[in-house]
Parts: sequence; C-alpha cells; structure tokens
Amino acid sequence: MQFDLAGEQTTHAGAMTEKAFKQYIPKYFLHGLLFSALVTLGNVLVATMSLGLVAIVAALAAFTGELVGWVAAAFLLIVVFILILLVLGLVNTILARTLWKASPSMNWKTQIGQGFVMLLLLFIFGLPSILLDTFVPISDVTLWIATTVVRVVVYAIIYGYTGRWVAYGFTEIPASPSVQVVPAGLLAECPACGGETLTIPKEGARSKVTACTMCGAPFEVFVPEQNDKK
Repeated sequence: MQFDLAGEQTTHAGAMTEKAFKQYIPKYFLHGLLFSALVTLGNVLVATMSLGLVAIVAALAAFTGELVGWVAAAFLLIVVFILILLVLGLVNTILARTLWKASPSMNWKTQIGQGFVMLLLLFIFGLPSILLDTFVPISDVTLWIATTVVRVVVYAIIYGYTGRWVAYGFTEIPASPSVQVVPAGLLAECPACGGETLTIPKEGARSKVTACTMCGAPFEVFVPEQNDKK
C-alpha cells in the first residue's frame, strides 16, 4: 500500500490543532474570567472617580453658566470613555502577556486601540445574551441560575479567546525561521517553541499568518521562492 505523505501530514497537523484548542480551553476560561473581574473592578474605580468630577462640573456650571457646564460635561464623558478603553486594553495586555506570551506595546495609543476593539467585539458577542434576556425572560429561579452558570462559562471562554487574538493583533508577528516545502504544503518552524506547523497558503500568496499547533503562538510564513517555480 502506498504511503500518503501529504495525507498523513495534513491529518497530523489537524489533530495537533484540535488537541491544542482543547488544552487551551481552561486558559481561555481563566483569561475571560479574570478579564471580566478586573475590568469590572477597574470600571468601578473609574465610576467612583467620575462622581467627584461630576461634582466639580456641577459646581462649575453653577458659577459660570449652563453652557460651560455642558461643555465640561461633554469633556468629562470623553475622558471617562477613554479611561474605560484604557482599562480594557491594559487588563487584556497584562493577561495576554501572562497567559499567552503576547507582547503588545504598552503605549497608551495601543491600549486605547486594543480597548476599543475589545469593547466592540464584546458588545457584538454579548448581543445574543441581551436579546435573550429581553425577549425570553426566565421566571424560574433554578432555570435562571443554570442558564447563568452556562453563560458565565461560555462567555468566559469567548472573552479569553477574543482577548488572546486581539492582543496578537497588536503584537508584531515574528516570521518563521525555517520553512520547508512538503507535499501537503509548507512545514514551518515556530519561532516561539521550535515546533513544526503544516500550513497551506493560498495560491499566489507570498505569505500567510498561522498559529503554531504546539504552543498556539502566531507567526508569519513566507513562501519560499523555490515553491513558486514548481
């Protein structure tokens, strides 16, 4: 019987990818759970600080007029929104650096950008839950507790997965140090752990960003010139 090298490589890579995802589910859950808790704590601190600023704005409006008060209130809203984005970005950066070895920049622009992306994605992912609560209210306490527990687990995993890849999006992706042409595609060495990952770039593509099937770290694979000639 003829040995199907391409098939074996593809099957092996697929199995490694599936195994890695299953192994990382607890870390996704931990990332999402810590993210939710720390962001909530951070936003509580921001809200507490905002109360003091509201008092200042109210006093300013009383002494200088309503127009100045409205301008100050608008400025306050912008400041609070930026602070919330900073909290989201900073918390996710810390968790991604700790759990996923990601290295997004710590400058404030990156944190605000990362926070905005996280806020947008979490809002989109949270819509089904919001709609469910709005249109299908649960009156039974036991059922409500059960569905809440399921939601916490599921959303923690979703938040963790999202946080990981958003952080990678703000990280400079390294290139594979070694790429070998094999029958099934390209066998690339992960710059983080040294493991080999099978990837199949699109026809005509010069490079492809993939994730290591061993450690999950993202890296870029450049198509060797010799592969173009074949």
